[in-house]
Amino acid sequence: MLPYFMSMGLSPILGFVIDRVGKRALFVMISSVISFVSCVYTAFMKTETTQGVQDWAVLAPLIALGFAYSIYASALWGSIPYAVNPKTIGSAFGLTTALQNAGLTLSPFITGFELNAS
Repeated sequence: MLPYFMSMGLSPILGFVIDRVGKRALFVMISSVISFVSCVYTAFMKTETTQGVQDWAVLAPLIALGFAYSIYASALWGSIPYAVNPKTIGSAFGLTTALQNAGLTLSPFITGFELNAS
């Protein structure tokens, strides 16, 4: 929940910054690196709890993911009009949204299948 709440507040601000600075591809790369680092951090995180330390340590990668998702959404979605014909912008946004939702729909099923298979 935390990454999405962060994205809700940060995406408009980061969108404004990205519009002013430009370099959308660089911002997408930065968001990918932040996302990768937070996933690696989570994968190697210790699982035992020591007086509540683990509870707070989990927040760091979630905050990083929220920041990365905000950058990614602001930079990538804003790039669609640059990549398609102006007459097809609505179709491009529709197709992009459909593909994103397909991924969000199928990911839990694939994860569940993999967990049950092992």
